[in-house]
Amino acid sequence: MLNELFQPDLYNWASLANIERHQHVHLIPRYKSTRTFKGVTFEDKRWGMNPAPHDDNFRISPTLFQEIKTAIKSRMHAIG
Repeated sequence: MLNELFQPDLYNWASLANIERHQHVHLIPRYKSTRTFKGVTFEDKRWGMNPAPHDDNFRISPTLFQEIKTAIKSRMHAIG
């Protein structure tokens, strides 16, 4: 689903439990070149390196955040 929507070149992921007794996963799509979604360009400035620290100056609007969530949810329901 994420491959179809955003075409990442690869994923970085971490599976953590930390202090809590539940597991959570961080999935970070990585991009060799820029991607555009709803007119906003996304650039992976740390391609080929650890994604941390991330660019604190890059922000998206609450509307775009909702549009990304909606696209993911819609694709998840279509896969089913």
